[in-house]
Amino acid sequence: MIPPDRQRLSPLLTPAAWESLRGLIQDPDAPRWTHQLGDRVEAEDLPFVADFRAAMAERAPWRPDQPPPWILRWARTQQNRCEHLREAARGDFVDWATIPTMSRAELIRRPERYIVEDEPFERLMVYETTGTTGPPLPAPSHPRTQAQAHALLEHTLRQHGVTFTPRQGEVAVITLAAQRATWTFPTAFSVWDQALLAKVNLHPEDWAGGLDQARRFLERAQPQVLTANPVALTELLRLNPDIHPKAITSTATALSPALRNAVRDRYACPVIDWYSCTETSAIAYSSPVATEDGALICLPSDLFVEVIDETGRPLPAGELGELCVSGGRNPYLPFLRYRTGDHARWAPAPEGAADPFPRLWDLQGRAGVDLRDALGRPVGPVDLQNLLRRVAAFVQHELVQRADGSVQLTIERMPAGHVNEVALRAGLNQLFGDLPITVAVIEPRDDGQKRVPWRREG
Repeated sequence: MIPPDRQRLSPLLTPAAWESLRGLIQDPDAPRWTHQLGDRVEAEDLPFVADFRAAMAERAPWRPDQPPPWILRWARTQQNRCEHLREAARGDFVDWATIPTMSRAELIRRPERYIVEDEPFERLMVYETTGTTGPPLPAPSHPRTQAQAHALLEHTLRQHGVTFTPRQGEVAVITLAAQRATWTFPTAFSVWDQALLAKVNLHPEDWAGGLDQARRFLERAQPQVLTANPVALTELLRLNPDIHPKAITSTATALSPALRNAVRDRYACPVIDWYSCTETSAIAYSSPVATEDGALICLPSDLFVEVIDETGRPLPAGELGELCVSGGRNPYLPFLRYRTGDHARWAPAPEGAADPFPRLWDLQGRAGVDLRDALGRPVGPVDLQNLLRRVAAFVQHELVQRADGSVQLTIERMPAGHVNEVALRAGLNQLFGDLPITVAVIEPRDDGQKRVPWRREG
């Protein structure tokens, strides 16, 4: 019998799928599971996701400097759904470039302006962004939005020549983390024939038998796809399990060519850089074509991607600007010219390209950073972010480690928000050890720009 709490989290979970999931939960080498999660997908969601897949296959390419007709039609259907959309609709979207932009900082300060007023909230899901590329944001979402993200992964794998065949009873995907504390969980996914998914943490404290146990668990699971960030991929190489994934995706921060090549050579499969924000879902993926090395290809989804200047004007091909997205993938939070805080140049697809959507080059804003403590050991941005969440109510922050090892942290406090500076300094001392640390707490800078949260000089 399926436990009621599991059935509630995964309404379409079958008894056979539950037996497979229970086997993964109780695997003798399983990690310390910290959470129960389900996909919350219901029967009426399955044709919705199937329609989304079909629409992806039929969507026509567009240019970032020319809003396609479908995004204009969509915007006009949204104009009365929240305060921001009502204000933006005063010009009837005649001149797209004059539509006010929105930003992460604004979502944090005044979420009521952007979250829709007419959507039933019974199926609301909230994901808090990691904050590795900006301030953490409690992002409302919907089970269908998450299911659509899996369809976008399917497209990406196909473009890289990967045959992905999720089946009930098999492990389709394992997400790897490598940090002091994070959620770990197993689940099954309904739109993938109840195939299994899990998130595990390659940190010794999550495994009673240490990382040797983690190696055995991965080898027994043999996932078809691994998803990770560059820190976790480094730990994967160190652990060196005998697994045979069909593909590996990396997200959160920039994937260096050297690390990508090392992982690709070790596991003989595509290593795909996946550009995504928690609040928007996936935006682009790295090109499978060697001659386009370094390019990210916009996904054929329901997001329109622009590259804009400081005033919000779309930029022509080749000019560096801020990435801005619009679209309705998230029914609770429709994005109309949302500034991601990341920057790139765009270019049209080469003539005859298999995937004819725009390319993004020189993506900036997600670069990994090598922070070190007094003994030269790495300090993870996620551990720093966890500290900040515990002790500070803030909008944005910048942490700089200088060439001499000293650390400078600047925090923009939330309006009327509290920052426990004593606890903050104590936590920083615990993470960085005997290094000079200074902390500055300031009022928010209301210019709509996302700060580079982590940086090392020298």
